[in-house]
Amino acid sequence: MKTQPRDNEALTAFDGNVKLWFSGNVSERTPTLVVLDARGNRVDNSDLKLTIADRSELSATTRSPLAAGQYVVRYRVVTDDGLIVSGISHFTVKP
Repeated sequence: MKTQPRDNEALTAFDGNVKLWFSGNVSERTPTLVVLDARGNRVDNSDLKLTIADRSELSATTRSPLAAGQYVVRYRVVTDDGLIVSGISHFTVKP
């Protein structure tokens, strides 16, 4: 799996786009992607998109600009073959 921003990446500039790429196709059944700040407040725009042309890619945007600090991306998807994939990724926005 690949993430943008990369796990534990420290960014001096952040364009507000979060993307996840999975090794297989993601089912359209309730994928989840949320971005949280260090206090647990949700900072994404609740605009999760599953790319139709490439069903292995999920994306969402965050409020812009994000304040300097640490952020967590939480995700959960079901693959076409029924496997549940979930996890977290971290990134930091530098001052």
